[in-house]
Amino acid sequence: MLDKQRQFLVIGLAILGICFFLLSFFPLSYNNLDINFDFFLSRQQIIQKTNDFLKKIDIPPDDYFIIKAKTSFDYKAIAFLVKKVQREKIASIIEDSPLYYWSVVYQVKSFFRQPDNLPSLIRLRVEPRRGRIIGFEAFYEKNIRKQKSCKSDISYFEIKHISNVFLNYAEFDISKFVLTRIAQIDASTFLVWEKDLFDFLDIHISYKVIMKIKDSRVSKLDYFLEVPFSTDKKEEIFNVSIYNFNNALFIILSLFVFVFCIKIKTVEWKRSAPFVILLIITSFGSLFLKRTESSIFLAIELGLYFLGLFLEMAWIIMVFTCAYHLGKNFGVEPYPIRIGYSITLSYIFTFVGISLMLFWSSFLNIFFKSFPGVSLIFSLLPSIKWYAIFAPLAALSAAVLEEVFFRFFLFSFLKKYLKNIFLIIVISSLIWSVVHLTLLEYSELYPFYLKSLIIFPVGVLFGIIFAKFGLASVITTHYLYDNFIIGMFLFKFNQFREIHINLWILIISFLFPLVIAFLKKEKKFVI
Repeated sequence: MLDKQRQFLVIGLAILGICFFLLSFFPLSYNNLDINFDFFLSRQQIIQKTNDFLKKIDIPPDDYFIIKAKTSFDYKAIAFLVKKVQREKIASIIEDSPLYYWSVVYQVKSFFRQPDNLPSLIRLRVEPRRGRIIGFEAFYEKNIRKQKSCKSDISYFEIKHISNVFLNYAEFDISKFVLTRIAQIDASTFLVWEKDLFDFLDIHISYKVIMKIKDSRVSKLDYFLEVPFSTDKKEEIFNVSIYNFNNALFIILSLFVFVFCIKIKTVEWKRSAPFVILLIITSFGSLFLKRTESSIFLAIELGLYFLGLFLEMAWIIMVFTCAYHLGKNFGVEPYPIRIGYSITLSYIFTFVGISLMLFWSSFLNIFFKSFPGVSLIFSLLPSIKWYAIFAPLAALSAAVLEEVFFRFFLFSFLKKYLKNIFLIIVISSLIWSVVHLTLLEYSELYPFYLKSLIIFPVGVLFGIIFAKFGLASVITTHYLYDNFIIGMFLFKFNQFREIHINLWILIISFLFPLVIAFLKKEKKFVI
């Protein structure tokens, strides 16, 4: 059973969770952006569209592997529109523009024996609502060495005929566009069509279509929304500095772990084994999400996969060993209560964390304009039938790696120099949130520090859970929290396709910690 102090803490956190959950429904902000990235066509339907298109332009799809078929977006153009366009116009513009799409890449099966008239690599972009081709690029590797700088001898009427036939096969209506330029560069002919969207705030925005014709065939088609970008060099330098600081901080701490393990001349194989097993489970699960069919690419991916798995296993063993010995010397107990209790209580703590995140995010919306950053991030995830598999795999991997390092190791390390436990919680949570600073490619979507600001209170909650209920509890809480967040966004983003299969996947993944709780009732979480 729990002592009275922990009982009161559990009750207090539960009450706080209910309060945060209710407060999150209050309209604290009125500037939310209702932007939907609707992918009506499934992956199979998109591939069928691209296969039919390739057959029409005399490229046999059976001679190619599909090495990538996933959703993507033009994040810079979206960020520009979010910042510059009126809120009531942004949703309709994004929904009707080539700003989010399916990206499909074909790789020829027999690279060394392919005919000269077939490209070795084909990149396609497909409009997600009606399935029309909005991007095409073919790479003819074998012909590169044979190319010479010469003028194209194709007449204007032949160019018009080739372009019209190609656009017809792509189901692309060019009638509303104006042909603004025809230019010949070496042996290639370039055609440019434009269509003005509107003018606002003295900024001109237009749709543009660029086509490249070479050797009487179209080798490139690109349809995009042209917006004027202004890059702030100071902001870019600052973002790069922050990103490098994160990497340097992580490398320094990892080097300390490595040196400490060499100094103590021992490795906690048995105590770190459960976390290694969890990492192996997530790694092998993520292996099934790979879609490449090419034997060469598969061999490379497998090699990198096993190398990454080995490095993760070695890293987690060293970190746990270092944290365990530091904690043993300075009074940090990784399992202060029974495993069964700590894992079961994690479900209450997960509710508190989600409620806190909802309330804190709503509160921050008062000061920050809402950006569709989270939806865009999840559009980069693999678009698979059982997409909910990604949620528990990503959540479990992050929970194990982050909590062993940022909670167990940092607590043990800081306890050597600090006596105030709350100060240790704040510092470790601050480092954890700083390391989660937004990746550079998303810096134009929202302020680079916004993600860290959102998750900092959750990090403090995780620190309290570790200090009072142990490592198993905080790992489970982190896993359930991430699993819920990622799973719900995946459901929303995928328009609730395959709802029954994916809902069962998430339900089973949420019950997974209870199985461990029943199997491991002793105090020490070892094999």
